[in-house]
Amino acid sequence: MSTHTRSGTGGALPTPEPRTFDRTRDVPKLVGCNTRNVAYRWTIYERHLAGVPAGAQVLDYGAGSLRETFEMAQRGFNVTAVDLDVALLERYAADYDWSSVRHPPTLVDSIPTSGRFDLITAFDVIEHLEDPAVQAIARFRSILAPGGVIFCTVPNRRTLPEFATKLALRAGKNQPNGEAHLQFKSPKEWHDFFVDNGLQIVEHDMTIGCAVNTWFWSMKLPANALRKVARKVRLDFDPDRVVNTVAPGWAMRGLDKVDQATKPLTRGLFGWNLFVLRNASA
Repeated sequence: MSTHTRSGTGGALPTPEPRTFDRTRDVPKLVGCNTRNVAYRWTIYERHLAGVPAGAQVLDYGAGSLRETFEMAQRGFNVTAVDLDVALLERYAADYDWSSVRHPPTLVDSIPTSGRFDLITAFDVIEHLEDPAVQAIARFRSILAPGGVIFCTVPNRRTLPEFATKLALRAGKNQPNGEAHLQFKSPKEWHDFFVDNGLQIVEHDMTIGCAVNTWFWSMKLPANALRKVARKVRLDFDPDRVVNTVAPGWAMRGLDKVDQATKPLTRGLFGWNLFVLRNASA
């Protein structure tokens, strides 16, 4: 595995707590995500990935636990993984078997200022930036190859967890560095944000439906609050066990069927935006 020493702070991400966003055992966001006790799968990125040249240069921005980096490297792409803490990226890298990978990834702490990338991925990271237009989008546009695409996921501010996060921030509650969402936008507001910053919307879909998202977080949020109380009085309390009891997989899968059936009506309340983008001038 090749690594790169820290090269500066331009376009850097908020410093994450160690192992905060550990997705080493999940499927890559290219094909889906296991969350809310539902195995979500989508084809939006696979369809467009078919148009990315074999062996292409790929930038994985906000690489986190390297789940997407590993998947793309296995597919033969030359991947540059970006996150603030290269040492943490190296720790995550040790969790994977790279023996069959032809091009081990390069691990860096900031967006490269040169080179051309046929694909840039930014999964669940743009919302964590103070100024994503400057810190990410402008830099993406400058290094995106002609005809290149950006795969991006961002949350929907209309959902319960985003509403709760925003309230917590307004109340001045401290958030672990890098964990807090700093951007709160509706699907249309995200659409307008990308277009206003020189990107073309190639495709846009929504996932994690209103019924699943609302039920899960209406259990998860109070359970997390009870854990804090339990810690103060030195009681053993596992919020995940409580949530899995009141939001079991079979029930969440049933709610997901409701979400899919009502999606034409409730699409704007779904939890995540899935975007495929390219330079508007392409």
